[in-house]
Amino acid sequence: MREHLRTLGECYVRGEMELAAVAQALGSAWTIADIIREFEQVGIARAMDRIVLSEAERQEVLTQLVALRKHNPGKFNTPDWMNREVVASQRIEDINVSSDDLNAASRLRMPDTSVNLQDG
Repeated sequence: MREHLRTLGECYVRGEMELAAVAQALGSAWTIADIIREFEQVGIARAMDRIVLSEAERQEVLTQLVALRKHNPGKFNTPDWMNREVVASQRIEDINVSSDDLNAASRLRMPDTSVNLQDG
């Protein structure tokens, strides 16, 4: 099984397979989270330059974001949401955010970042 996982991991690294396809190849007992954990433990990771969206995928993500924001008006301007965004940014960018930063962020109003795909 380990050799099969490594072979699938190499395909994933080269961009020949997505995680969903790896999960399908491994069987129903494997979740994508399981696969990511296993890949990380053995040092399997796709290079950042291989992680790209096609234009169609990009448009689909933007469409879903617009729909989400329209379906949940006001949700994205709450202090809880802003705190979540600060913490997520901290984790992604590996920077330290203090509780003072979180408190300051909770007093800010998020700008309207909705995207109108009709206007280009």
